[in-house]
Amino acid sequence: MKKFDVISGDDLDAALNRQIAQQREWLSLDENGQFIDFMGRPFLVEQGVFPPGDDTIQLIESLPVLKGKNVLDFGCGTGAITIAAVIKGAASVVAVDINPAAVSNTIQNTDQWGFDDVVKVMECDGLPEFEEGVAFDLIVANLPGRNRTSTTYTEAAQWDTSFKAHTSLFEKSGEILTSDGRILIAKSNYPELNDVVELANANGYSCSVRNVDAPIPDDPRRSYILEFKAI
Repeated sequence: MKKFDVISGDDLDAALNRQIAQQREWLSLDENGQFIDFMGRPFLVEQGVFPPGDDTIQLIESLPVLKGKNVLDFGCGTGAITIAAVIKGAASVVAVDINPAAVSNTIQNTDQWGFDDVVKVMECDGLPEFEEGVAFDLIVANLPGRNRTSTTYTEAAQWDTSFKAHTSLFEKSGEILTSDGRILIAKSNYPELNDVVELANANGYSCSVRNVDAPIPDDPRRSYILEFKAI
């Protein structure tokens, strides 16, 4: 199994403090949310929802051409990756999130882009159960970076209690991926990065690095785009 260098000690404490500050910022938005410029259009970010960040852009840039493909966006947040997948040619996208505000946010953003006819948005704690015969060519997931207990939906955007979402993804995805399907995930270099790879390997997936961001001076954080496929 590939082992990644990860942050620890004071660097990890500083990263946690940054996450807490980010969550407070997201919750401080007006109850109607705010519009930002994203992909050349006004884009709604609702109160308490994880906004598009550098890792979102990195993941979008790593998407393959998706003409005619069926995509599952697991942990859809604002719907940024869902919209990007449709722009890349996806025939259909199912967007899933545990947070009701994120579900509402994705619906509003996909509606304003006119993509509501190819996008289905679902609220679910974990990977949904699908009807027999439903299969996806690509699962895209920008899941929480840390295995920490979350007590609110906003915390759950960054902390995956008992690694529940990750476990659900790798234990259930084999039932809904096509024979040559892929999973594409954005992961920062927290200690859990290696846990994700180990979990994937244990469930029959190999891992490769599709993209890694450029280092920032005096910042130990790195962001990886990982691709998983069945062995």
